[in-house]
Amino acid sequence: MKLRLKTNAGLRDSLQLIVAFLLFLIQNGGQGLPLPFLIRDVTVVDVLHGSLRAGMSVEIVGHKILSLTPATEVPSHVESQIIDAGGKFLIPGLWDMHVHIFFDPPTYFPLLLANGVTGIRDMGGPADWLLSWRRQVDRGYVIGPRMVVAGSYLDGPTSHQAFAVRIGTPDEARRAVTSLAARGVDFIKIMSVVPRETYFAVAREAHRQGIPFVGHVPEAVSPAEASQAGQKSLEHLFGILAACALHEPELRGHIRPDPAGREFHTYETILAEFSDTAEARLLEEFRRNGTWQTPTLTIWSVRASLDDPRLYQDPALSYVSRAMRAEWDPKTDYRLRDMTPADIALAKRLLRRCFQIVHSMQLAGVGILAGTDTPFPFCVPGFSLHDELELLVEAGLSPLEALQSATIRPAEFLGRDRALGTVEQGKIADLVLLDGNPLEDIRNTRKIAAVVVNGVYLPRGILDRMLAEVRK
Repeated sequence: MKLRLKTNAGLRDSLQLIVAFLLFLIQNGGQGLPLPFLIRDVTVVDVLHGSLRAGMSVEIVGHKILSLTPATEVPSHVESQIIDAGGKFLIPGLWDMHVHIFFDPPTYFPLLLANGVTGIRDMGGPADWLLSWRRQVDRGYVIGPRMVVAGSYLDGPTSHQAFAVRIGTPDEARRAVTSLAARGVDFIKIMSVVPRETYFAVAREAHRQGIPFVGHVPEAVSPAEASQAGQKSLEHLFGILAACALHEPELRGHIRPDPAGREFHTYETILAEFSDTAEARLLEEFRRNGTWQTPTLTIWSVRASLDDPRLYQDPALSYVSRAMRAEWDPKTDYRLRDMTPADIALAKRLLRRCFQIVHSMQLAGVGILAGTDTPFPFCVPGFSLHDELELLVEAGLSPLEALQSATIRPAEFLGRDRALGTVEQGKIADLVLLDGNPLEDIRNTRKIAAVVVNGVYLPRGILDRMLAEVRK
């Protein structure tokens, strides 16, 4: 089975390169750079301030936004193609800040782009392979979202992660960080079972190398300690619920799912002992240290929805292979199996508590990033980012704040806000053209009329063909 999948994946990789290059030539008229084009009479969404600029023309030349002018003005490039966007809304390209694409980039890239995802933070997989895909996208050989990658996970000696570098001592930690940094990864990813002193050795070496480290809060470390050590982002709210309980030290290390997912008894204690005072103290620590959060509410929502028929009827599942859907079966998936009705009822309560914590984070000034952990079960690449934005709004964020978590906040987190994250003159042309105002209803981010990725215009017709190919 593995050999067949590997062979098919290699064939898909080759086909993707050919198709993407031909599409690139079609979009660029056979030239080295995208042809100039003008999106005319569009409403530009200012994601910094939540304002709208109606009746604007946005001219794209090469890979960048050349100008934003009133629609009545004549474009500076008379040969610019004109795209009439009356009644439409233009937002920056979206980022999914927690993905794992190593399963199948040739399938995932079209799904991501068709959903307006023009940037991804890949949170772990085979380093050399992911770096190769990043190079192909950067050089224009493949049309895909721009990528920042961690490469191999760093985890403890008992790790069961497929692509983990197992580190048990501070010396092993230093060597692993040095090796990954030398290979060109963008950041270091920490997992759950890294020993305590080894974790702090990672933190010190990452700081010395000038490379960010992010990921799980290991069982042997508290979220406050991770924040103080300089971990730039914490994922999934792991450890945070326990840190807000009255007896956090006793609970720490007892909520990592075992193969049967039986961590729920401890979560009952966490909910019973949740302390608003402890929560406020922790969030102030995050704010003071500049520690970002990627809640991935999607994965909490899936567990809370296992008894909901709508989970299994999601039209987005038509873009998932039969093999992957079989792996996602709640009866067999190690993250979901053996959950009883009582467990699912508890998962619903946990989701509500996660909502409350995320809302408190927003109010406290803690940076929030939209991420999905795709392909976690039922988190379909691209589509799940819109699920995440809707969950953030359900948690109490405004549509603007949710939109920021997938646009300007990722750009700020990555230190790329001078080039990305807003629709402004001189910035890279990663854009999404919508048929509805996302500031009125975050669900309007799904109403995609076109996507611009690195200056290449992908109208709805091409996006539909991309999706149709994936479905086939």
